[in-house]
Amino acid sequence: MKRSAPLRRVTPLRSVGGPTRRGGSIRPRREAHPPDWHEARLKVRHEGACRVCGARPDDTDVKAIEAAHVIPGRLHDDRDATGRRVVRAVDVVPLCTRWAGKGCHTLYDEHALDLAPFLTAMERERAEHVAGAGRALRIISGRAAA
Repeated sequence: MKRSAPLRRVTPLRSVGGPTRRGGSIRPRREAHPPDWHEARLKVRHEGACRVCGARPDDTDVKAIEAAHVIPGRLHDDRDATGRRVVRAVDVVPLCTRWAGKGCHTLYDEHALDLAPFLTAMERERAEHVAGAGRALRIISGRAAA
């Protein structure tokens, strides 16, 4: 059977990030400018090794030494003069990721690693300021999901 007319769209196309019928969005909009990680990455480069296991970037089984948030980044809202989010050095610690198996960063993200003994006093104070003392302790010790 041959069509007498071409197919036509009944409903208009929605753009990504545009509104849905329920008032939400298809995908959350990203910020205009990604966060500034400069200060945090300098700290990781300066320390040069995983804070927990001491792994270095040139070890054969180490994929990278990364800046891991002590308290999840979504709880922070530090901004510079232009309004761009900034990741402060005191908010992160260097943790390893590995080619095979789980590195310290993955273990911490899965709440399977107690980071408390490896934090400086300033990092611990900052975590308590951002998340509150009780919540910060649960997150840092790996006892609760953020």
